[in-house]
Amino acid sequence: MDTRIRTALALVAVLLIASAGVASAVEKEETFDQTYPLTAGGEVEVHNVNGSIEVASWDRDEVRIVAVKKARSSSSQRVQEVLDRTKVDVDAQADRVTVKTELPHESGGFLSWLFGNDTAASVSYTITVPRRADVQVGTTNGRLKVRGVAGSVDASSTNGAIDIAEIRGSVDASTTNGAVSVDLTELTSDRSMSFSSTNGSVRVTVPRTAHLSIRASTTNGGIHLDDLPADIRSQSRRRIVADVNGGGPELHVTTTNGGIRIRGE
Repeated sequence: MDTRIRTALALVAVLLIASAGVASAVEKEETFDQTYPLTAGGEVEVHNVNGSIEVASWDRDEVRIVAVKKARSSSSQRVQEVLDRTKVDVDAQADRVTVKTELPHESGGFLSWLFGNDTAASVSYTITVPRRADVQVGTTNGRLKVRGVAGSVDASSTNGAIDIAEIRGSVDASTTNGAVSVDLTELTSDRSMSFSSTNGSVRVTVPRTAHLSIRASTTNGGIHLDDLPADIRSQSRRRIVADVNGGGPELHVTTTNGGIRIRGE
């Protein structure tokens, strides 16, 4: 038999085995739902690994944490073990609530995955915080979304987009693979801010009346300033330095592969 035919048949057999293993995988999920008190102006930190984080605000001195734990494995017994070992660890203090995800570390590698014996686990968070809380959120694989916070926001991901809006405070946001979108309704801090991506666009909206000094740069992409009373100090195709309304705290916006758009509203 021709070598190429044998290779093709072997590849088909591998794919059939793989599809059978995936089809036999068992999935299960559990929900964690708890509320904790937090003093006015307190801090909320969320450290995740696999899964998204969404943060909203309300007019209560409480933090509500809703975490959906998901697990996948080769059997009902095994998937329950994985789910039990997927932990949502909460350290609740009077002025700070810290949330951390703990995932099982074992993985059987390619052959284990091929025969349906591998495991996977993730946790997705929906968190409601006091409106004036300071928020720090981070994940490795997942999207980040923050809405309506009047304190400081620090958001970071490795593989996932970042979407932050209706913010009356300061923001720092960075990701490696994904777009960054930030909407600042009001600037109440004199501190500098930074928004960055490696593979993704960066879009920022600021009040037209804000006093800012913009430092923006990209390697592969364009830079646009829209509807802003900006005094351009230096400009090239890949870099721009400008003062808005006479200048103020610095706004650093960078990406490697993607465009940058900063607009006033």
